[in-house]
Amino acid sequence: MRHLPLLLIALLTCAACGVDDPSLDCGVDDSREICQVDAGDDLDAGDQPDADADEQPDADADDQPDADEQPDADADEQPDADADEQPDADADDQPDADADEQPDADADDQPDADLTPGTVTIELDWTASTPETLAYSDLDLYYCPEGVSSLEDERCVYWNNDIQEWGPGTDNIATWWNDAMDIGEVEDIEHEAPANGRYHLGVQAYWDRLETSDPVGTIEARVRIKVDGTLVYTGNRTFDVSESMWYLGTLSWPELAAGGGAGVDEAGPCEASGANSCVGDGLYEVMYYLN
Repeated sequence: MRHLPLLLIALLTCAACGVDDPSLDCGVDDSREICQVDAGDDLDAGDQPDADADEQPDADADDQPDADEQPDADADEQPDADADEQPDADADDQPDADADEQPDADADDQPDADLTPGTVTIELDWTASTPETLAYSDLDLYYCPEGVSSLEDERCVYWNNDIQEWGPGTDNIATWWNDAMDIGEVEDIEHEAPANGRYHLGVQAYWDRLETSDPVGTIEARVRIKVDGTLVYTGNRTFDVSESMWYLGTLSWPELAAGGGAGVDEAGPCEASGANSCVGDGLYEVMYYLN
């Protein structure tokens, strides 16, 4: 009992101590009553984890990706624009301007070796009959390439077949332009860019008498040949029988262009054969056939 007053004094002294009194520091295994925690006591908010920004993940720039840590946009990491990596502009890679790669000057585009530039024009006119006893007269030109069977072959040019493209291509074209049907008119055939070779030429005459009792009379026919507008040949023939033919002969190209009658091979008077009959003064009856 003699220690009771001392115990009370100690208790009163501790009741006045703050929680920060060093004497109240409790260890984990401290069995003192004052160090025991009642399960019913709430943990002070100060015991909760401090939500202080210092304890939050630091958004300091040090935690952010450093600009130095960003992918380096240095030119060394960019696609190298070095000329070695660029498409090589070497002449070997460029379209070769070699003549072999130039548009081909195909023979179709070049003047054909068998074609000689120039235009042959054949003109026919005739005089009135002597005596003037005819109601009308009509003479016609016939112009054909080699290899035909007669002057009215399907490959010839005349009143019933007015244009032919003898070729090659669209060259060597002969055209019958005008059908003269009376004296004073001119009938003509034009041959553009002739192929080198020979061509047949003839004239056929038709007429009617005013009266059947009238004399037949005669008609003088004239053929003129021009090359590029220049006269190179003139031939004449007298017709005394209707529906007869004058086979003038052959024209040779390009010899014809020399002028002075060159390139014209006159056939002369009619020569009778199995297919040809002669009438009048050396004319062929109706048509001329090539043997």
